[in-house]
Amino acid sequence: MNPLSFVLFTLSVLIFSSHAEAKWCERVGLYAEGLSFSQHLSDDYAPPGGYNENNTGISAGGVCKNQFTNFDFNTNVGVILFNNSYNDTSKGFVLGLNLSTPVYERWDIFGGTNIAFVDGYEDLADNARIGTDMAILPAVAAGVSYNFTDNISFRGTANIIPSIGDADGVFLPTLGLQYLY
Repeated sequence: MNPLSFVLFTLSVLIFSSHAEAKWCERVGLYAEGLSFSQHLSDDYAPPGGYNENNTGISAGGVCKNQFTNFDFNTNVGVILFNNSYNDTSKGFVLGLNLSTPVYERWDIFGGTNIAFVDGYEDLADNARIGTDMAILPAVAAGVSYNFTDNISFRGTANIIPSIGDADGVFLPTLGLQYLY
C-alpha cells in the first residue's frame, strides 16, 4: 500500500469513528472485498488483443451503518488496488452508498452505487478519463449478505460499470467480509 492509500484508509477509519461518536452513524466497522475477474459487456473499444478479464484486486476501508425500521442505509470509504482491463495496476479510493433489507433469517439483499477514483488508465480514451491516467468508475451494485453474527457478515456483490465515453461497460463480481463494532 503506498503512503497516499494508507493515509486515505486511516482517514476513512477515523472519519467513520468520529461519525459514530457524533451519532451520525449508529454503527461503524471495517470491510474488505476481493475481485477475481471481470466480463466486459462489449468489445467495441477494446485494445488490440482484447481486455484483461483477470482483474484481481482488493478493496478495504470503513463502513457507516444507519438502521431504520425496514432497511439499513450504509456508506463506505476505502482504498482499492487491482489489475485493470488494460493489464495495468490501478490504485485509488472508493466511495459507496447502499440500502439493505433483511429477506430471510440472517440473509439481507442490498443495492446501491460505488464510485472509484483510480489511476492506471493511460490507455483509456480521452473522453473516459481525467487528465493523463485517472478514471472515475461509477458502478451500480446489487448483492446478498449473510450475517454470521450481529457484527460479522459475508457478502457477494454484482457491480456493473456502464459504458462511458469510448469505454466499454464491465461486470465485476466481488466477495467480501464486513465487521461492525
